[in-house]
Amino acid sequence: MRWAEYAELARRLADARNQEAARSAQVQQRAAAGRAAVEKLKRRLSIQGDHLLGLSQRLREPHPSFGGVARTGLSDPDEALRLAWEAVDQADVEARHAEERGMRPTLFPTMSPTGRNVLVYSAAALCTWLLSCGLFVLSPDSGASVGTLLWSMCGLPAIAYFAAYILISVLGRPRTQTMGEVDRSAQLGGVICFGGSFLAWILLLAVTSLV
Repeated sequence: MRWAEYAELARRLADARNQEAARSAQVQQRAAAGRAAVEKLKRRLSIQGDHLLGLSQRLREPHPSFGGVARTGLSDPDEALRLAWEAVDQADVEARHAEERGMRPTLFPTMSPTGRNVLVYSAAALCTWLLSCGLFVLSPDSGASVGTLLWSMCGLPAIAYFAAYILISVLGRPRTQTMGEVDRSAQLGGVICFGGSFLAWILLLAVTSLV
């Protein structure tokens, strides 16, 4: 073998060794970066798990389950990590949405407190007023007796007021709020239940007198 051929083979061998060393260093760097990313993901999952546990307690929901691993069939670690981070971010978004829903009451969650209270008091007053109309029609005296008038003007409106008040107190409270005051619009409810019943009877009597 001539010296030139030997030198060429030596050069090729050195190039192959350098390429192999570079490839090995790149693999090691990717492995180190992958381990760092996995550790970062584990810390994020731990923080997220604590947050979800606390959120489930505030919302009075069952504790989330963190057991089990879903197999995706991916062979690329980078792609698997990317999908894992997307899942974690999506879980944070859903947790924020759940917390926002928990800040709203169960009863008509999209309405303002005053609008919700007006609707509840009005519905209760309407139901009891219809009941009082039934009492008036079914009265054995074929008219408005003193007892019927008292029930219609005082008793049934009081029942409507307290029923609506209790309903707002229970279902008008956000699930995340265990203590504190709830906007019940008590004075407005009294006006709606008692004043509304009185005005409804005045209107009914005016209409019947014209017929």
